[in-house]
Amino acid sequence: LGLIVIDEEHESSFKQDSAPRYHARDVAWQRAIGEGIPLVLGSATPSLESWQRVEQDEFKIVTLPKRVMNLPMPDVITVDLRNPSQARGGRGGISRQLHQAMVTALRDGGQVILLLNRRGYSTHIQCPACGHVLNCKH
Repeated sequence: LGLIVIDEEHESSFKQDSAPRYHARDVAWQRAIGEGIPLVLGSATPSLESWQRVEQDEFKIVTLPKRVMNLPMPDVITVDLRNPSQARGGRGGISRQLHQAMVTALRDGGQVILLLNRRGYSTHIQCPACGHVLNCKH
């Protein structure tokens, strides 16, 4: 583990109110201290707790007024993983196209980061054959 990133750290879903009570942001902070690694809390609207830690010089605020090296926004490509020619095979949601782009970037000395934008476990159940996603009406 070399870095911990909590995106949208102000979200209330990071807080556990039932026993055992905890806040994922605070757990991440303690883990980062214990591991001696950086903790990045991302938010356009930081929580009051994080803002207070900035004021107390416990956290450092970093603003991003523009993209790194003024790079253009990347192209976004939607890949239908239900199509066998697009799926990489095996389990997981990485398409052949994404896998090849990752291999190319790493081969050319670049970096790759994958952001899985979800919280919790089993956020959806999808049939690998037809792509149907089960939805609960509640």
